[in-house]
Amino acid sequence: MLNTADLTKWHREGNVTVIKDSNGYFKVSTTNTSSWWSTYWYITSATAGQTYTLSGYSKKGTKVGHVVVRYYKSGVNNILLQKDVSEGYFTIKFTVPSGAETITVYLGLSPTASGDYTYFKLPKLELGDKATDWTPAPEDVNSAIGLNVSAVDIYYYLSTSATGLAGGSWNTKAPTWVNGKYIWQKTVTTLANGIKTETTPVCITGANNTAIQSNTEPVDKTLMWLDTSAEPPILKRWNGTAWVVVNDITNTINLLEQRFTADISTSEKNIKQTLTESYYTKDATDSLVSSVSSSWEHTAKGFEMQFDNISKNLGDVSNNADTRFQEISKYIRFVDGNIVLGEAGSELILKIANDRISFLQNNTEVAYFSNRKLYVTDGEYTNSLQLGKFAFIPRSNGNLSFKKIVD
Repeated sequence: MLNTADLTKWHREGNVTVIKDSNGYFKVSTTNTSSWWSTYWYITSATAGQTYTLSGYSKKGTKVGHVVVRYYKSGVNNILLQKDVSEGYFTIKFTVPSGAETITVYLGLSPTASGDYTYFKLPKLELGDKATDWTPAPEDVNSAIGLNVSAVDIYYYLSTSATGLAGGSWNTKAPTWVNGKYIWQKTVTTLANGIKTETTPVCITGANNTAIQSNTEPVDKTLMWLDTSAEPPILKRWNGTAWVVVNDITNTINLLEQRFTADISTSEKNIKQTLTESYYTKDATDSLVSSVSSSWEHTAKGFEMQFDNISKNLGDVSNNADTRFQEISKYIRFVDGNIVLGEAGSELILKIANDRISFLQNNTEVAYFSNRKLYVTDGEYTNSLQLGKFAFIPRSNGNLSFKKIVD
């Protein structure tokens, strides 16, 4: 299961709230006053006949923790197990029934009063009948790499030694070279959780200034060039035809990885199925470049299909620029026997009924077809208008003629 270290990212049933509490626990509360209510997660890759072990920690609030496992089969959600769990560490074993399409794990409570609550932390679902210590899902580990980077800084050190750091201090501002000293460099990456990692320091200029510091390209192309016109400065070398960045990773960033995800969610009000195809940069930054998804939602009032297309300028990824996304969202809805076509952000909608095709602008009908006739609030013709055998036809001198059309 994904996001087991942060239950606020799980799905929630109606009137259920999940907030982070102390000691790693998450408080699950509801304003409902009967039945059972939960936060939940889907497993779409469950194998029929396979035994699983669900484990985790529970702490009593106003109510004890309540765990439910359901399986989806032939359009119906069925309860596989349902039980209260005692405080502390718990384990529950179950076997996936034949024909099960998805498994859903619910962590919640059975309320009797508005505001009832309980606590859960570190749930884990694993194959077999033995529980092991909690670890994050591999998918969570992969998604955490690079996505939580908050800052990348380049540090410089003016040293008296070419083999080590001596006589100076680290600073994010590139120092001016001093004869007989050596400039060292390292990169410090800060994650969103405050954890920092840094590269091994390397000497980038020698005692005889083997790299030229300048905000314009130097005449001497036998040495490296520390381009100070950029912030932070960029170390470059001459490749015979042009100055290129030393250890340039642009080509690496532009390698893309394609990923597919599928999700089916259900509640007492709707069923929603989503399929997503995404492209990420295949490197440590793991940045989203484009995503195409479609979803199908069924409620008591009708159906809706939605198509989303999100894309980002790949050059922005390579240049570490601010992300600029372009998002297009289109939909098809089936409501009360009608078909509604539209696009998010557009004021135009097409509505198809069994006896009428309507064009709406800002939710106001501006034209429609019905009973072999077209009705338009306002019309504009860019060339000519023909009525049966007669037509309004513009003339070359700018006038308008009304005449009979001869076959």
